[in-house]
Amino acid sequence: MGYPFRNLGSALFLSLPLLIGFFLGLSAGPCRDAVAAGFLLLSLLLIVFRLPPVAAASGVMALCGVLAAGRIPLLDPELARPFLGAEVVLHGSIFQIRHTDAGWSGVVEGAEIAFLDGSSSIRPGRVLLSVRNPDAVVSFPAEVRATGRLLAIRSRGNPGELPREWTALALRVQYRFFADAPRTVFLPMKDGNERFMAVFRRARERAKRWLVLHAGESDGALYLRAMATGEVPPSSHPLVTLLRRTGLSHLLAISGMHVVLFFSVQSFLVRCALWIFRRRHAVPDLFRVSAFLSLPACWAYALMAGSPVSAIRAAGMLTLVVLLRHLLGVRGSDAAWTVLFLSTIAYAPSWIFSPSFLLSYGASFFLIASFAGKGRNASRSMHPLRRAAGWARNAVVGSTMAFLGTLPVS
Repeated sequence: MGYPFRNLGSALFLSLPLLIGFFLGLSAGPCRDAVAAGFLLLSLLLIVFRLPPVAAASGVMALCGVLAAGRIPLLDPELARPFLGAEVVLHGSIFQIRHTDAGWSGVVEGAEIAFLDGSSSIRPGRVLLSVRNPDAVVSFPAEVRATGRLLAIRSRGNPGELPREWTALALRVQYRFFADAPRTVFLPMKDGNERFMAVFRRARERAKRWLVLHAGESDGALYLRAMATGEVPPSSHPLVTLLRRTGLSHLLAISGMHVVLFFSVQSFLVRCALWIFRRRHAVPDLFRVSAFLSLPACWAYALMAGSPVSAIRAAGMLTLVVLLRHLLGVRGSDAAWTVLFLSTIAYAPSWIFSPSFLLSYGASFFLIASFAGKGRNASRSMHPLRRAAGWARNAVVGSTMAFLGTLPVS
């Protein structure tokens, strides 16, 4: 087998003009439409004059980058100036949070900021919410209503912390809302027109009630509910405090590693059932069907847990690997990684500044480059001790990269 990513250099090269167009679109400001028209004309000229396909594709990707820059909800600073530093009310929807030293932090979608008397309001679209010392157990996604202060995201922050402007660009936000736990209320999201997601929310509530009834309120039950339903425990809980002090608070959040483990166990169980069925009825080989039958359960787990970004990313990677391998005959994982990477960059180029994005894709790239190119037949002729040493090395490297891929960085 050849080296992974050997024939995918041209596809990965297209991410560069996409990012260039994205930053040009951000720098152009009100002239973004003119920049988009210029790249559109350039792409048409490259196609008409039949230049190399890479040149035409680069022009199209640069145009996509400019259009992606226009999707970032930027609010006029003059409209937000009266609300900065004043006591205001926040209303919106939050889908995922992460633990910090001071409490919780997460992006509020569809945010609306208003004065306490309701005299005026603005809609910034996305706001970074920071809740200090939350003591309630909350399942996300949820509606949030809070009173606090709105501040612009600027300055370098604490020593050793990434520049806050980078974090704001990665999250596509301009402002941060600070609130105390007693002045913040999380409510279950209304079903509305999202009937598809409402099914998973009801399943999550039923699973949580069942776990509380049969597992109790011990530390193990708390961790089990966090892994099964995406429930966020209070920051004052002793287990959360211990994990936060040891730098392992991300273990309480569902990541791509949990989705991969769930898919592996589910696929193994389905394969065992198919093996028993084949032995009794002498039907053709149905082993590859186990992968297709395990994908719906994998997506159901990711959606029932609140659709965290890392879980959706892992489920998408598994789906691409299964489809490319069993439908198109592409056995390598490098093609699936490239397709998912380019799709993510095209959807949100600003994520290139996200440490979570860089660690996740960097770790998976390293794992594919390290293990995908190795042949299985070569290890069969080795001495058993050398083979065992190789397995131990692979286990250490794989677990280390999986840990780094889920490591929270601020």
